[in-house]
Amino acid sequence: MEIPWYNILKFVHVGSIVMGMGAAVFMHLQFVRKELTWGQLKHFFHFGNRIIWIGLMLAGVTGITLWIVADTSRPPVFYGKLALVAMVIIDGWIIHRIGRPLLAGLPDDQLMAKLPDAVRKTFMRSGVVSVLGWWGALAIAMIF
Repeated sequence: MEIPWYNILKFVHVGSIVMGMGAAVFMHLQFVRKELTWGQLKHFFHFGNRIIWIGLMLAGVTGITLWIVADTSRPPVFYGKLALVAMVIIDGWIIHRIGRPLLAGLPDDQLMAKLPDAVRKTFMRSGVVSVLGWWGALAIAMIF
C-alpha cells in the first residue's frame, strides 16, 4: 500500500496555517477585552508569538515542498496566497519591532480598554491585516 505523501503534506500544511492563525486571531481579540490587564496577557503573548512563528515556519516548509512536488501548473490564486503569506510575515515583523516595544513599557495593571491610542491603533491595524491574511491563506490552501 502506497502512502499518499502529497495528501499528508497538504494536511500538515493546512494544519500549520490553522495553528498560526488560531494563535494570531486569539491574540488580536484580547485587545478588545476591556476587563483584562496587560499583566494577565503578556505571558500568553510571549507563548502565542512562538506558536504563530512555528505555524508560519511549518506552513512555509510544507508549502515550499508542495510547490516542488506538485505536477500541475499553479493558478493565479496561488500567487495571491503567497502575497497573503508575505503580508502576514511583514505584519508580524512590524508588530515585533513596533508594537511589542509599545507594550513592553506598560505596567502590569494597565487595562486593555485604556491602552494609549497609538498602541490601540497599531494593534487594530495589525489585527485587520493578520485576520485577512491568515483566513485568506487558509481559504486558498483548502481550495488548491
